Amino acid sequence: MKRALRIFGIVFLLCLCVMMNVILTSCKGDDVTDPFNTSDSTEVSDGLVLFDGESYAAKLIYTTSSSADITSLRSRISKALENRCGVRPEMEKDEMSEPSAEAVEVLIGSTNREESLAIDGVEENDAWYYVGIIGNKLVINGSNGYMLELAVEYFIDSYLAQVEGSTLAFTADLTEKVIWADFCKEGWMLEELPYYDGQRMQYASSTYSAGKLLTDMDDGNIEEAEVMVVSKTTASEFEAYVERLVSFGYEQISTNKLEDNSYVSLTNGQNNVYTYYVAERHVVNVILDNRSATPEELSYSVTAEAGKGATFYMYGLNMDPYIYDGTGVAGYPNNGMLLVIKCADNSVIIVDGGAALQMTGIEGETDKPMQEFDEFLHEITGKRSDEKVTIACWYLTHMHGDHFYGFKEFITAYSAKYDLKTICTNIPFAQSELSVSDVGALAKLIGEEYPECKEIKVHTGQKLTFADVTLEALFTHEDGISLTTGKTTLAGNFNDTSTVMKISTADMSMLVLGDACTKAEEYLIKAYTEQTLKCDVVQISHHGFTEIEDLYELVQARIYLIPQSYGMQQRRIEEWEIIAKTSIDRVIENYADDGMVFYAGKAEYTVGLAVINGEISVVYAPSSLPEYDSDDVKPETTVVIIGKDDQDHWDDLDRVGRY
Repeated sequence: MKRALRIFGIVFLLCLCVMMNVILTSCKGDDVTDPFNTSDSTEVSDGLVLFDGESYAAKLIYTTSSSADITSLRSRISKALENRCGVRPEMEKDEMSEPSAEAVEVLIGSTNREESLAIDGVEENDAWYYVGIIGNKLVINGSNGYMLELAVEYFIDSYLAQVEGSTLAFTADLTEKVIWADFCKEGWMLEELPYYDGQRMQYASSTYSAGKLLTDMDDGNIEEAEVMVVSKTTASEFEAYVERLVSFGYEQISTNKLEDNSYVSLTNGQNNVYTYYVAERHVVNVILDNRSATPEELSYSVTAEAGKGATFYMYGLNMDPYIYDGTGVAGYPNNGMLLVIKCADNSVIIVDGGAALQMTGIEGETDKPMQEFDEFLHEITGKRSDEKVTIACWYLTHMHGDHFYGFKEFITAYSAKYDLKTICTNIPFAQSELSVSDVGALAKLIGEEYPECKEIKVHTGQKLTFADVTLEALFTHEDGISLTTGKTTLAGNFNDTSTVMKISTADMSMLVLGDACTKAEEYLIKAYTEQTLKCDVVQISHHGFTEIEDLYELVQARIYLIPQSYGMQQRRIEEWEIIAKTSIDRVIENYADDGMVFYAGKAEYTVGLAVINGEISVVYAPSSLPEYDSDDVKPETTVVIIGKDDQDHWDDLDRVGRY
């Protein structure tokens, strides 16, 4: 398993090994349990000369039958030796020559030389690495790919550093052996972490590659986060695993509870582990994510003054002109979503960003839409046009173009007028319709314009707070991993990779669904009850096209926000009625407050919601809607107001308006 290891982490682990060995016993048969055991091997010679000042006396012998990336590791050793001696050593596969006790060799990995595995004091489930001399061999080996990486790191950073002079000679006192007792087990593939143990539990067939950070996606050398799924387990076994991680030197950073579900974040200074138990499914996800920032690094709190708390906005991205002639469309793209939250400290949280043309504008507009959005953000924050607005967080629900490209275009054009602090995403291994070059260009821009910007790959159950606003992840694509294949079950509908967030203040809550569809709904209604899902406001998923009424029944929102949708705005009345009736009507008519269902479609139709005198009120919205012929729904029809008792609305659509 490939993973770039930091020197700090290696030193930390080695120090911890020594400290634990002093405090506890290194004898495995004692009653006191010591997960770490370090000792000097008794099977060493007095020394070995590998380089005599002019040439090597040894070949580097490596194996290809290993879980480690031997090619990378042997190259690192070869380069380190060349830097040390000025000459690149010769390398050879173990199968190319017969083993010989007389030959002086450097053995990398579990070669066909018996010295590679002549390591005493280890048992079946132990993880270990060894660097030392056995006979005429310098052995560099580990029990798995990760442990072999540690051995290579030790050899390069510590072993070579202790040798001086023109002759490269190693003596017995440089031998290093580290044993982590009861660390690994067949079927457990997160080699960096101790295995999960349980009576009836089962591991998924492989680790799941969960994707990179947005800002890492253009770098093929940076690895993705990895997830191991454990099924048929219990809450007590999950708690025991957390304790097991602690016994191996991990420290708990945070915990969270959502009903019977438990979420724990830990670190040992090198590896960041996030693990959680979903009670209804009896499933545990163990996530190794060493690139992402943690919620604790990003979060900060500000208490809102009375009447000055957060305001939630659904921004009206442009849909006009939008022509439908039965064969195709022209003008602005279909759909799009952009939400804005102004926090108590006058920063903003931006959710998604719409499609590219909804920001750059169509022919003849000359970037008018993004100019309007810039004016809007400065207006709601009270900033002058020449003052910077702080974007506390850009939260991207998923990687579809009508949710991503608009903000990419905006921040590219207006980066000098904004200070982007945090990016919050959870991007799966597949990018859908977005190109690597587009994402790479954005990553480069962020690195240049916002070098202090941090990014979190948010995982289910994690909470982030910005001023008086809290974002809590209820679902990510990591909840859609097959227990039998170890791969995603969401490949058939990329919309289901949307990260679902509950966004809350002290007085108001909103469920942001992105384009989440039926598989996300299935998880949410199984994992939670209305205790967690109930919100004041819900962003209708997938622009109103997807039928997830069971979820809306649990949310029981009083206010509904419907993002841009060509079908909801421009189709004939009978088509619109079908869309609305099959997706949201049955829920809305039961729970919506009078006049509190809003549909976006133009910048001037943006709506804002805030708590005033204890009540959620419309605080930002345009004036009344012009009259229109109900047989011809005009583009101006953007906000649908449905009262609880207004049953005639869906019959003739004659009660449509906007605030």
